[in-house]
Amino acid sequence: MTSGYASANVWQIFGAAVSYKVGQGSIGFVYTNARFQDIRRTASTPNTGNAAFNSYEINGRYYNTPALTIGASFDYTRMRGAKYRQIDFCPNYSLSKRTDLNLAGVWQYASGVDSTGQAAVAAISTLCQSSTPTQVAVKLSLRHRF
Repeated sequence: MTSGYASANVWQIFGAAVSYKVGQGSIGFVYTNARFQDIRRTASTPNTGNAAFNSYEINGRYYNTPALTIGASFDYTRMRGAKYRQIDFCPNYSLSKRTDLNLAGVWQYASGVDSTGQAAVAAISTLCQSSTPTQVAVKLSLRHRF
């Protein structure tokens, strides 16, 4: 998503979040702004000038039982020419005080033109970018804290 801005001399990030507890759950909102300034044209970075990403997230968590927690979020990122939408779903089940089972599901959809001038493709963080506008990831993990 940002490789077309790699030649920027300045990269600034601002973020703010708020969360509110409601009964057995919570709801939150996150805003981030990433600015790339003084971008210089190179062979791999076709852009010049300045660019900004604005990301908005609404999330929630609900404690169904003392052992089961369900979390979900919707993220929307907008940048020059492209938009990214992502839905996350993450139930967590505590097997004991130090061991839990976690399922994470993520779906992302990209539209528009990315920072390199190509059709935007989905790029879920920690994964290689997709070759299409849509990407899905599912992870099941068993965690034990020592």
